[in-house]
Amino acid sequence: MENFEIAGGTVVGKHHRLLGLNNQDTYRWFKTPEALVAIVCDGCSEGKQSEVGANIGAELILSAFQRQLSQIPELPKPTEVFFERVRQEVLAEIRVMCLMLGNSLTDTVVNNFLFTTVGAIVTPKRTLIFSIGDGVVGWNNLIEKLSPRPGNQPAYLGYGLFQPLPKGFVEDDIRFQIQVDCPTEEVSSIFLASDGLVDLMHASLKPIPGKTEMVGPLSQFWQEDSYFSNTDKIRRKLHLVAREVIKLNSAGQIEKETGWLEDDTTLIVIRRKPAKTEA
Repeated sequence: MENFEIAGGTVVGKHHRLLGLNNQDTYRWFKTPEALVAIVCDGCSEGKQSEVGANIGAELILSAFQRQLSQIPELPKPTEVFFERVRQEVLAEIRVMCLMLGNSLTDTVVNNFLFTTVGAIVTPKRTLIFSIGDGVVGWNNLIEKLSPRPGNQPAYLGYGLFQPLPKGFVEDDIRFQIQVDCPTEEVSSIFLASDGLVDLMHASLKPIPGKTEMVGPLSQFWQEDSYFSNTDKIRRKLHLVAREVIKLNSAGQIEKETGWLEDDTTLIVIRRKPAKTEA
């Protein structure tokens, strides 16, 4: 997948920072000549160690996709069996980990292994964007917010270990949902993010705390070359938007500018490499 480049970053949100909690988001990707796979996972806020499950889950999901893709020449049509194999492989590995801890399976999953997932698979011929639960996805300058179920109840892959399922959920709710399935030749950019990105979207016309510069639109992340040449720039930009700044005003009084990101915010951007221009 030499025609595509990828960048990402994450920052802890104001709410978790004030409570002294860790960032419960994470992101991962792998890139080979045959495929590029990227995922963002967002741990459930109610879980005691959701950041643990989100990080482990991201590794398991990515590994499962890599193994499944290594066994086939190209993504199958339809894709339901392919994605279900990935899901069942990840659930089996999470089950083993939970049972090794020796506590109630349900309690261990609730405390550690509830996380949402948004991701993308790019192969030479096809591109898919998929999800379990809420988040934000985009492609070719289009952005879509994936809303949770009524009552702000996201679906989690880990619910697949519950018998019965939580009230109001059915099996299809906790399977991978395909948001986009298109020829790769039609893809110019892909955007994957946790639901905390909504705050960043709302802040686009607001000043970065401590600066006169505006936060700016989401399009900056796939249009500006510097986000791909500097691997830490996305994180740094998110940090600037999320931070609180204390300063003295012209009257010598202390003022505090509050950061705009209430929730943990994570994003991955994939784009087709710009064509090189002749010198």
